[in-house]
Amino acid sequence: FLPLFASTRLDLSSSIIGMIVAMNVLVSGIFQTPMGFLADRLDKKLLIITGGILAIISMFYIGMASSFKELLLANGIFGLAGGISIPATMALGVIEGRRIDAMGSMMGLLTMAHSLGMLTGPILAGILLDLFSFTSIFVFGMIIMGVGTIVFFFLNFP
Repeated sequence: FLPLFASTRLDLSSSIIGMIVAMNVLVSGIFQTPMGFLADRLDKKLLIITGGILAIISMFYIGMASSFKELLLANGIFGLAGGISIPATMALGVIEGRRIDAMGSMMGLLTMAHSLGMLTGPILAGILLDLFSFTSIFVFGMIIMGVGTIVFFFLNFP
C-alpha cells in the first residue's frame, strides 16, 4: 500500500514512487551481508529485536511522511530494519533446523510465514483503508510488528 499512499496522499509520480519502493530493497540489500557477519558474532536475538524496533519506528514515520524526502528516508529505515533482522532470522532458522535435523522443514516454515504475511498484509490493509484511513494501516502494522517483537523477546533459544 506504500505506492497507493504515496500517490494518493503525496501526489507523487510513478517514477518517484518506484524510487521510494526501491530504496527499501537497496538499503536492506546493502546491509544484509555485514549484518550476516555480525549475526555470526553477536546475539542473533538482539539483532532481530533491533530490526523489529526499527521497523516499528519506520512504520510510524512512513505513515506521517508529508514529502518525497520524508517517505524516502522512512522507507530506507524500514529497509535497514530488514537488513539487520533478516540475516539473524535466517541464521536462527538454520541453527534450529540443524538441531532438529529438519533443515528443509525449517526453511519451508520460515518462507511460509513470510508468504503468509505478504498474502494477508495487503488484504487487511485494503479492508482497513475501506473502513478507516491510511493511518489505520500504519497503526495496525505497528501493532502487529510490536506484538511480534515482544513475543520474540520472550522466546528462548538453545
